Amino acid sequence: MDWQVTIDDDLFYYQLPGVIDDEVVAPESIKVKIVEIPETPPEKWDEWIYSLFRKSNNNPNFIDTHGVPLLFHAINLGTTASARILLEAGANANFVSWQGTSPWLLAVKSGDMQKIRLLEQFNADISIQDNCGNNALHFIAMQGKSRLFHYLLHHDPVKSALAVNRWGDSLLHLTAAWNHLLQTRICLTHTDIPINARNRAGETAFLKALKCGHFQIARVLMLAGADIDLPDNSGITPMKAARAFIMKRNDEGHLAEILPGAESISDIRTLLDYITKQNA
Repeated sequence: MDWQVTIDDDLFYYQLPGVIDDEVVAPESIKVKIVEIPETPPEKWDEWIYSLFRKSNNNPNFIDTHGVPLLFHAINLGTTASARILLEAGANANFVSWQGTSPWLLAVKSGDMQKIRLLEQFNADISIQDNCGNNALHFIAMQGKSRLFHYLLHHDPVKSALAVNRWGDSLLHLTAAWNHLLQTRICLTHTDIPINARNRAGETAFLKALKCGHFQIARVLMLAGADIDLPDNSGITPMKAARAFIMKRNDEGHLAEILPGAESISDIRTLLDYITKQNA
């Protein structure tokens, strides 16, 4: 979900639409008005950022009434030039908002390599986690940006690759759940994440992939040595999860060609081999 900007008394702040304190709520219950960002070139936003900088007596750490520092605006809306000017003037590269976000997390979410490298030059904390426990690698694991994911793995400290979020999900859980096959392979070959690590729900990445119907990723994890029998905390086994997904999709009018053959298969290894051949 993209950051949006709310305009209130000529001040801007960032809000995740539809999310308050990590709970999804009905849009009409949000009192803050979410408006679309006009198509404005980053250079124009730079002019606005510079004007606020001057009005604040050249304070690089100026924070508006909504708790948003100028550096956040520069990263989200402006060019690398405005971010560099603020950082060189002494802006805090590690400011953390009430949501737990930071300049580093914003830059990584944007995918702008110039801003990412700039913040590295100014010693931004690249291992920082937001209020949900997600770090930069977690966000890229969900977004599926493979090149940036590979870059971060080689530049972030090892602890970032091994970190889990509030729900206990590792990078491997996230790449499996979001159906990013290449990043799953990268996790298996470039990190020391235990393949059978379990999140707070007791799910392994293998089981999570099956619950989401990502059978190709599940098969890759299986061939890499994942335990194919571990249930979650509710007792749901990988086989039960796979069957439940197939039946649900069949009821929705999908996977009808797989169901007849799948019904007679009693083990998960054979089922994954069968599904892979059917989808080849």
